[in-house]
Amino acid sequence: MVSPLVSWGIPLLAAAVANAFLLGLDQAERELGTPKAERSRRVAIAALGVFGWMGLLAALALGGTLADFGVTPSPLLLVMASAPALALGVGLSSIGERLARGLPLVTLVAIHGFRVPLALVLYQATRDGLMPRVLSYAGYDYEIVSGVTAALLGGLLALGHVPLWLVAAWNTLGILLLLGSGVLAVAASPSIQAFGEYQVNAWIARFPYVWMLVLTGAAVLGHVVLTRRLLLDAQGSR
Repeated sequence: MVSPLVSWGIPLLAAAVANAFLLGLDQAERELGTPKAERSRRVAIAALGVFGWMGLLAALALGGTLADFGVTPSPLLLVMASAPALALGVGLSSIGERLARGLPLVTLVAIHGFRVPLALVLYQATRDGLMPRVLSYAGYDYEIVSGVTAALLGGLLALGHVPLWLVAAWNTLGILLLLGSGVLAVAASPSIQAFGEYQVNAWIARFPYVWMLVLTGAAVLGHVVLTRRLLLDAQGSR
């Protein structure tokens, strides 16, 4: 029996993060002085991309494509790889640049606080027997540290000046934890089963849990944009 915290938590967090991205883009465009018509157009295109991707993930999961673990290459592994790849592409694009230039540093850090409720939902998923224990903070995934420290660092940034080296150090820590989480997810996939047949990461092949990939992509995008902002600030301080 899957608890409501998990069955509702994943899609609600995914929707919240997707909307936060669109609101952030709109705010960044305002700060950069983009005319209203152009701003609306850019946000609308971004919305089509985000919700189109979410719709595609849902269709693949509901249609059973992702649950076909006998196919090579594995559709699930391909889709898992698409999340960070797409996020990296967006982060390195003009959209990522505008987010980096237009949003306050505190926002770019504090947004990662969503990883705290996500970690709690994932822990409950392990208790429900839905997700392998190794993928939660009760196992080997410590991404909750990124979320907690993001909230603390965001608070410090809101209160006053914080040295760039501290933000950069936090960003590096978050990237390393995210990489570790990704390695764990792939290692536990049905195609690899590195932790045994009872610790298999097959749950995200189902809807709505496939939208975990939206949250993974959001974390990757957040770190890419923050890295670009730190590079811009470092260049400006010279």
